[in-house]
Amino acid sequence: MELIMNSYQKTCAVLAMLSTSTITYASPINAHSPSNLLSHNITLGYQAKTDSGKDSAIAIGTNTAANSDSAAVFGAGASATGVQSTAIGSRAKTYGHAASAFGSGATANSYRSIAIGAESKATGSNAIAMGDSSITKGDNAIAIGRAATANATTIALGDHTQATGKNSIAIGNNSQSNDGQVSFGNAKVQRRLEHVANGKANTDAVNMGQLHQQITQNHIYIQQQKNNAIIEAKHYLDKQQQIAVTETKHYVAQQNITTLNNAKIYTDQQSVTTLSAANQYTDQKVNLLTHRIEKVHNQANAGIASAMAMSSIPMRQGYHYTIGMGAANYGNQSAMAIGGKFDIGQHSIITLAASDDSQHNAGIAAGFGFGF
Repeated sequence: MELIMNSYQKTCAVLAMLSTSTITYASPINAHSPSNLLSHNITLGYQAKTDSGKDSAIAIGTNTAANSDSAAVFGAGASATGVQSTAIGSRAKTYGHAASAFGSGATANSYRSIAIGAESKATGSNAIAMGDSSITKGDNAIAIGRAATANATTIALGDHTQATGKNSIAIGNNSQSNDGQVSFGNAKVQRRLEHVANGKANTDAVNMGQLHQQITQNHIYIQQQKNNAIIEAKHYLDKQQQIAVTETKHYVAQQNITTLNNAKIYTDQQSVTTLSAANQYTDQKVNLLTHRIEKVHNQANAGIASAMAMSSIPMRQGYHYTIGMGAANYGNQSAMAIGGKFDIGQHSIITLAASDDSQHNAGIAAGFGFGF
């Protein structure tokens, strides 16, 4: 880029020196034309020509044409249309004010557009096409590299790069960007971004060191929460069992005392009938309490079976979608579960699971993960 700009500056210096002359007689045709004598134009070469109504135009080379004020043309078949435009090279052409075309077949079509390189083409105001066969197709586009292509407000840097979406940037040979993002490759070729500093602001990128540190912290936190949940669950079950046993003993004792007193009173009245009724009443109360205890016990076992069933669902790695089932039995209860893993992007994953136990209780679990 620096070499090209130095060459451009040297060319401009030559033009400045040439522009001090009012008449040049080097061309057998047009050398003494009224346009050169009256407009301070310069022509040099067979069939070289400048517009008689323009001033300070320079056309040097066979079949060259400088058609606007202060236009400069160098090279066979080159032409410049646009005030202060410059065309240097065989068949180089400009069609806009202050446009510049450098190279064989280079074309600058718009205001302040620049085309550098053989067959390069800059279309769009302030567009830059640099490199053989490079092309810009809109305002403020930049295409640098052989056969690079850039649409309006995009940047393509590298051989055969393509930047087509608004505000897209493609960097590196054969890179493509069509969605307003910065791309360092394409669907088949990817590149790593090395030596990235730690991100600080919310919009900064993070590096692998930061990512691994956060993953480790998340793993420690999740494991702690898991262990705490298990401890709390065991403590709750033990406490509920102790309460149930204590209440059972207390209730049975009270009922026994009441039943015994009633039995004694009633026995005095109806000895055989009273004793039978007292025994029946006691049995009913004991059976009711036993049923309650068994229900609590069964529900706890069923919940454990559901958790075991969901955790036993196998997940096949390497696939975008995986669905599985699991079953478990704990104590005298059982449960079945169904779940799946779904890749929702290149770096994201969702897991879902649902269960139903023998106590007719349903459970559901979900998880989300994101990787770099």
